[in-house]
Amino acid sequence: MDSELLSKYSAKEAITNCMNNILRIMEGSLPSSAPSTGFSALDHCLGGGFYCKELIAIGAAHSTGKTAFAISLIRNMIKDDTKILFFSPEEPVSNIAKRLIASIAHLPLKHISEANLSGEDEFDRVMNAADIIYESDSLYFVDIPRIRIETLKAIARRLHYNESVNCIIIIDDVDAITTEQYQIITEELKDLAMELDIPVVITFQGSWKEHKQETQAGFADCSRCTAERITRVADTVIFLERNIHIPPERDDDDDGRTCVQMAKAIVAKNNNGHHGTINLGFSTLSASFENIAQPQDDESECYEN
Repeated sequence: MDSELLSKYSAKEAITNCMNNILRIMEGSLPSSAPSTGFSALDHCLGGGFYCKELIAIGAAHSTGKTAFAISLIRNMIKDDTKILFFSPEEPVSNIAKRLIASIAHLPLKHISEANLSGEDEFDRVMNAADIIYESDSLYFVDIPRIRIETLKAIARRLHYNESVNCIIIIDDVDAITTEQYQIITEELKDLAMELDIPVVITFQGSWKEHKQETQAGFADCSRCTAERITRVADTVIFLERNIHIPPERDDDDDGRTCVQMAKAIVAKNNNGHHGTINLGFSTLSASFENIAQPQDDESECYEN
């Protein structure tokens, strides 16, 4: 084995590069390689955001807000010019665009879907939100129904290498991807994250309660447990919780129309060392997740594994 190849696999080179990056980030000359989620408490728990080469799985029960959370991530990330490739195998781009406008403008999604804007103020807010999305060169949508894993990977590679879309991939949701060997989808997506050196975020249907029950049961029948396979392969697993039966409270918006429910992001697995529960707000009118003040109690804190 020649000296150049030995150097490539040398622990000295790995440590040198790691320390150089840490020092450059501390000096402010190199941005963190972990794209921020835009949710400050969640970033803190995750160690800065979503890390490159990692598969991040976000699970929630039906109608809890998987797509809403994915769109809220997009809203937060385009403010930082983070390059995003968003796959939506179940919902057309036209719907995603409306939801993204509602989230940015903090307006009822119903008003935008029905083009029923109340006065000049709402119209201006919609136009401003549309301008933010239109002027962004960092966001790409793919809405091929029931997309095959091979097609998804080919599109991701082409945009990554040819168009420099090289920051993060978000897939909503992984259950809508098709393949002849369903059980290998998560492994394929983890490999894609490693190959492109970016985070890959997926959503899936699965609740924190079910996850705990399955873990305690030891996954006796793993062959039929899709959520279990996802959580085993993923580097980071986050579960969303929201009690849809509790009436929302008014927030402090000037228009007095936005209603907010309490929600939680439970970091159940994190290869970077921390897990815990983060409190979030969910706007029932714009269908988006929001930052809220974190109470000082054990439930809202992250802790080491």
